[in-house]
Amino acid sequence: FTNPNDQTNAELDLLMLTQGYRCFEWKKILAGDGSKPAYLPEMGLSLSGTVTTPAGKPVANGKIKLISVKESFVTDTLTNADGDFTFTNIDLSDTTKLVINAKKANGSNNVKIVVKDHSYPPVYKNERSGPYPVKDMPELVKEAMVQTYIAGQNNVRTDSMNKGRLLKEVKIKGRKNTYSNPRYSDHADEVILGEDITEGGMLASVLPFNTAFITWRNGIPYSNRNHGPAKPMAVIVDGVMQDSSILNQIAGEDVYRIEVVRSTAYLATYGSNALQGALVITLRHGVRKYKDDNETVNGLITYQFNGYYKAREFYSPKYELKNTQPINDECKTIYWNPNIITDAKGKATIEYFNTAGKGNYRVVIEGIDGDGNLGRNIYKYKVE
Repeated sequence: FTNPNDQTNAELDLLMLTQGYRCFEWKKILAGDGSKPAYLPEMGLSLSGTVTTPAGKPVANGKIKLISVKESFVTDTLTNADGDFTFTNIDLSDTTKLVINAKKANGSNNVKIVVKDHSYPPVYKNERSGPYPVKDMPELVKEAMVQTYIAGQNNVRTDSMNKGRLLKEVKIKGRKNTYSNPRYSDHADEVILGEDITEGGMLASVLPFNTAFITWRNGIPYSNRNHGPAKPMAVIVDGVMQDSSILNQIAGEDVYRIEVVRSTAYLATYGSNALQGALVITLRHGVRKYKDDNETVNGLITYQFNGYYKAREFYSPKYELKNTQPINDECKTIYWNPNIITDAKGKATIEYFNTAGKGNYRVVIEGIDGDGNLGRNIYKYKVE
């Protein structure tokens, strides 16, 4: 039936009418004994996890709160008898930091939160697919492909050389600060990357030289943000609240990122666990881990959530045709459209305003047809 016509379609109908269904056990399904599907249809973004006691016992009817300060999103739910919870229809943008807070039914926060990784159907390799059979290709075709590849590489190299500019050497002189330059973010007062920590040793000894507006006593960070006696700041490592002594067990080379949180707006997400501020530490993946003998669990973790991508519209200016004054417009990309649909004859028309600059312009057209065939073409024109 690879060549559909009236006859093959009629034969296909006869085949479907004479063949019985052999793979559905309707009796079990109607009786309620059917097995649950391994992968449910995704109606939206979700987040699941489990709440247990420090000993690993499930916490039933636990109260779970999910907060995203960046997008002013707050929601809550309860755990089931097995301590499992699920948040559905989470409408958040990509790489959003979430704060998850959990408590027992009696209000105790002596619990542990574990976020479950998403489970997706496996992807198997198509054994019948493989490289193009070059050995069976005619010599003329192979030679044409080689010449096309070489010409394409030469065009890329020529374009790069024509657009490139050789910059003069610049030497920067200045006095080194006593602490690393912070990298600011929208959820912390100060951000220090692991690459900014040049001193060797444990964090308790190197952070005093890399942080500002923090008082250090015997390797413990203190804050007087409430204008009273200085009190220890909270320390959160990879989303888990830790005792300050953990700073004596983490080497600076194992750190990916440290966020110093002091402002009230940022600390609101951590609740009563970080009234005096917090050091939020993210370790590098794949390096040696710190000792967790003193690990404490108090129902608070942070989690990096992969949400929706916020599409941005490409700005294409529209100029007044009556304007005869020169316009200083030196855009590198003057037009971009990812959704051009051709008509029944395979044709499409686009319009755009050119920039004020004279010279050669390069148009790249890429597309795909209804059968999955790819197409690409490069067109160049000159503006005098």
